[in-house]
Amino acid sequence: MALKGRQTASKVDAVLRNPTGYTPTPVYNESANEVSAHLHGIDIALTGVLEKLATVPTTNNTVTTIVTIPISDNSSVLIETSIVGKQTNGLGRSGYMCQALVYRTNSGNATIQNTVNTLLTRESTASWNATIAVNGFNAIITVQGATGNNINWVCRYKTTTAM
Repeated sequence: MALKGRQTASKVDAVLRNPTGYTPTPVYNESANEVSAHLHGIDIALTGVLEKLATVPTTNNTVTTIVTIPISDNSSVLIETSIVGKQTNGLGRSGYMCQALVYRTNSGNATIQNTVNTLLTRESTASWNATIAVNGFNAIITVQGATGNNINWVCRYKTTTAM
């Protein structure tokens, strides 16, 4: 993949070229980090792996979906998450790492293979939570705060799909 461009202050104009013959992608007036993200996105899209970031605020103890991941029929998707929550007043914090294998067959609903593997749970408030679940044809990543807690949640997730 070739990157051609000119740097203007802290911004870059570039054209991303893919050696597999896909149409070049113009990128205008973006930071070097944004161009790097474009390059990374193209690389991973070609290998069946997708990595993204999502955010959501919560103000109570309602289970809230931070990410919805459509699961294609007759596919298996490995989902890996890193989720961080921070109370807006700085008094509470949490971190979670979860993994699940989700699949769909014969036009059925999404199903979790066995159970969600929670690799890490670190919480200043034990009632907070984050996990992977399914709903219809989708996998969902959910978070849950506590009553009276305003929490900002950030989720980095990666999917690896086999069709």
